[in-house]
Amino acid sequence: MNDKSPGKQQLDRLKSVLDSLVDTVITMDESGRILDVNSAVEQQLGYTPESLIGRNVKVLMPEPYASEHDGYLERYLRTGRRHIIGIGRQVKARRIDGSLIHVSLAVSESRVDGQRVFAGVLRDITVLVKREAELRRQRDELAIQAKVNRVIEQATDPETLLDGVLLALISLAELEVQSKAGLFLLDAVENQGAQGFQRPLRSGRQGLRLAKTYGEFTREFLEREAWIPLGACLCGRAAQSGEVVVSNNCFDDPRHEHQFKDMTAHGHYIIPLKSAGEVIGVIFLYTDPAPAWDERRLALFEALGVQIGVALDRLWTLEELHQSRAQLYRLATQDSLTGLANRRSILERLNSERALAERTGDSIAIILLDLDRFKRVNDTHGHAVGDDVLVETARRLMLGVRPYDVVGRLGGEEFLIVLPHATLAQAETVAQRIRGLIKHEPMRCQSGVLLSITASLGVTEARQRDLQILPDSGLIEEADCALYRAKAEGRDRVVCYHGSSQ
Repeated sequence: MNDKSPGKQQLDRLKSVLDSLVDTVITMDESGRILDVNSAVEQQLGYTPESLIGRNVKVLMPEPYASEHDGYLERYLRTGRRHIIGIGRQVKARRIDGSLIHVSLAVSESRVDGQRVFAGVLRDITVLVKREAELRRQRDELAIQAKVNRVIEQATDPETLLDGVLLALISLAELEVQSKAGLFLLDAVENQGAQGFQRPLRSGRQGLRLAKTYGEFTREFLEREAWIPLGACLCGRAAQSGEVVVSNNCFDDPRHEHQFKDMTAHGHYIIPLKSAGEVIGVIFLYTDPAPAWDERRLALFEALGVQIGVALDRLWTLEELHQSRAQLYRLATQDSLTGLANRRSILERLNSERALAERTGDSIAIILLDLDRFKRVNDTHGHAVGDDVLVETARRLMLGVRPYDVVGRLGGEEFLIVLPHATLAQAETVAQRIRGLIKHEPMRCQSGVLLSITASLGVTEARQRDLQILPDSGLIEEADCALYRAKAEGRDRVVCYHGSSQ
């Protein structure tokens, strides 16, 4: 025979249902006193239901919420303005051992026997919160690498790359660093005073030279940190070990060997830059004391160090390739002694300027110049003095021509000048100016010899009617004919070609 009343049976069934839930269910009165709690509270918070009944619900709250709870409840009862009741939110709950867990809290209000009763449901979402935090962190790490990668993709030279990288790193809120940073490049002692972002010497590397800083640094710092021996202080250790170095406080870390006047407490992230497994430099970032770090953050810095290092090495290689190509082009087109266009280059330029003149109907003139009695200079003073004369002649030629004229050395002491858009009269004026520049002042050679030099010049012009029938060689033959006449008439003069009858 069942002696329980229907109401009692209903309450027992309700309690059985509540105790089967994995979420904690708490009821309390309007003073915050716990009236009842299901058995899930023991699994979630470590309390037995009996140990909580009659106690204030504040026992389950961390600060500052525990201290603020009475005031919040009083304001709600007085004004009806609510922040949690009927809304729900994510909060933290305090376990019996003082540790905190993340919970979602949903609170409802009802009346029982005319009294206000509040019911709260706490669901443990610690795993969910950790998973979301992990996802946020992964997203932040990817965002950091993406921002650095954008800088790398846009950089066209090492200086642009490293300027952009340093600025990006100190601007990333996710890293929580100060607006101070710098870059050292691993280098050899003999390159200690080098400036800028050029590739360091690979042999004999024994230290770090300061290449770049961002933010405010004292003159003392810049002077003392211009060169750091390998293994010294934080940056030297990171370069030597190839590992990320984290310093919590400059005053407490014995590795922070360099101290400066008026230095304030700070921490550091030191990131080695690597390419092909080799350290090529380090980036140092300033932080507040005790910066956040763990294996994940160290792994991020290691990845950034490789990402930046490989990009820097690639740009150095590209720069060297461009320089090699430019050098090859200079060797192919410039006269090695005078720096003027060589024979091949000046003849190619003559051909292209004549083709342009033919299309536009313009005129073009050339000047052929030969130094007078140059063989005597070589025979009397030697070829070194002769070379000095040729170099000085080239310099004076460049002073005498127009900005768009082209000057080249055909060989020996013979020079060719191509004058686009020039008539015979205009070319003669240029030739006379050049003759005067060569003769006007003796040429001083490196050996101390002072020589008076003169030149003979032949001038000719190709007009529109001549361009299609007169080849380049024919134009040069005309100038050579005029030059021969200048030599025959006594040298140190300009002769213009006026036709085969001359």
